[in-house]
Amino acid sequence: MSPQRLDKLHFTAMIERTIEINCVGGLHARPAKLLADTASHFSSEITLVNDGIEGNAKSMLSILMLGIAQGSKISVRIFGDDEGQALLAIIKLAENNFIDPDNNYY
Repeated sequence: MSPQRLDKLHFTAMIERTIEINCVGGLHARPAKLLADTASHFSSEITLVNDGIEGNAKSMLSILMLGIAQGSKISVRIFGDDEGQALLAIIKLAENNFIDPDNNYY
């Protein structure tokens, strides 16, 4: 492959981070919906891992099935063009204990 073509290639690597869930009650229905809605704004594939079980972060039901309790440390795996932005949005949610933008506490 010529050097001119190499500079036009776009390489993406998966991002994986561990975050702690500190919201009271863990990821029950309301914070799971907030997380799923947030994740759905991104084109990247976003996966949550809790105790070795994977779930789709864009699906509220999938998040609920992971049984993420308060104090759990979960892995967030993101792959795609907007993975950095998606990770920052999810970290912000977790750091704010899943308080939505309208200041509703979950």
